[in-house]
Amino acid sequence: MLRITQLVHHLLTGVIHEGDTVIDATCGNGYDTLFLAERVGESGRVHAYDIQPEAISTTEEKLIAHGLHRRVHLHLASHETIAQETTPVKAVIFNLGYRPGGDKTITTRPASTVRALEAALFRLQPGGMILIAVYPAHPGGEVEAEVVRTFVARLSIKHFTAMHMSNMLATERAPFLVAIEKHSERL
Repeated sequence: MLRITQLVHHLLTGVIHEGDTVIDATCGNGYDTLFLAERVGESGRVHAYDIQPEAISTTEEKLIAHGLHRRVHLHLASHETIAQETTPVKAVIFNLGYRPGGDKTITTRPASTVRALEAALFRLQPGGMILIAVYPAHPGGEVEAEVVRTFVARLSIKHFTAMHMSNMLATERAPFLVAIEKHSERL
């Protein structure tokens, strides 16, 4: 079985192509940003967001080490600021909670996460995906998980498909993945 982060990459492999614009809404330690930069190729663009300067510098170091830094625009800002751009995107990745190895008191928050998800849906191209890795076990994580579930449950089946993936053998507070796909225009 794939871990959630591996599953995210697996699901996006057939979605993201050379030249696409994509978003890492919470770049953390830079692994998703690096994956996205590899997928979009020379002509693509990645926008990566985080509120922690350490996350931005760690991500930038990884990108430079792989020669991919020119494909990525790093934003020292909350994920909700993705609403300030209007360019359509093919994919958005969210890893909610805190940055692994970082300050565990700095976490994503339900209100800003909802605003970021709304902005992501607005910018998402037909056939594009939003992937949300949710970690309910941290303080405040259960509330954020419920907010994400409620947000997704309100989406129109006419325009979106949404899947919830989790380890059925794990506890209620185990991480889970939500995948949202926007239907093509021709529906």
